[in-house]
Amino acid sequence: MSFSSFLIRRLLLIIPVLIAVAFIVFWMIRLIPGDPAILMADEDATPEQIEALRERWGLNDPIPVQFIRFIENVFQGDFGTSIRSGKPVFEEIMPRFRNTIVLALSACFFALLGGITAGIVSSVKPYSKTDNVAIIAIAVKNSIPVESVTPIMKNNTKNCAINFLITKVAKV
Repeated sequence: MSFSSFLIRRLLLIIPVLIAVAFIVFWMIRLIPGDPAILMADEDATPEQIEALRERWGLNDPIPVQFIRFIENVFQGDFGTSIRSGKPVFEEIMPRFRNTIVLALSACFFALLGGITAGIVSSVKPYSKTDNVAIIAIAVKNSIPVESVTPIMKNNTKNCAINFLITKVAKV
């Protein structure tokens, strides 16, 4: 099998994965307890106002129609409106997107740096104490949950390269 046919096959497999992800996201939103119209309405909203919200957001339509509209909107770049701020969700995401990319790329850089270093050390002296230390260090690093490292990094990176990247590079 050539690389191009492999690549085409893998790219075609993205389509059912994206459909499945969209389906799961749609149903996760629908499984949130409570009526979305009541959650969006003011506390002193009348039943007519709540019904108007349902009509405005298409919540009275059948579920398959809502799903198709959801897919159409996503393909058009319309991710809806934030209930909290009232602004489009895309506008809420974009200011944070650049910092997310910088953080992800810097994490990849440090992971590659550590992985390549450990790989070289392990390959130069296989089955040695240095190799065992490198293997244990990588195993420990991989077993620590990200959720527990984030607060530590956030509080202790005042002079760290990651903090520099986030504060200086992301604001360029």
